[in-house]
Amino acid sequence: MDKSKDYKTDLAKKVKVALVESEMTQAELAKEFGVTRQYLNAVINGKMQSSLLQSKLYSFVGGKYGS
Repeated sequence: MDKSKDYKTDLAKKVKVALVESEMTQAELAKEFGVTRQYLNAVINGKMQSSLLQSKLYSFVGGKYGS
């Protein structure tokens, strides 16, 4: 099994749930992080790499899931 695909799917699911629970949109989160919605979406879905943004995303979901 491809572990990188699992991580991408896992992160995308956690971000989606965290956004719903926070009543935020990807556009609002992107603005908070200082990036475009399109770039945020690409990183969430593993189409682009950004260790800084991934770290911010894990902090965002980790605050809700202790992940």
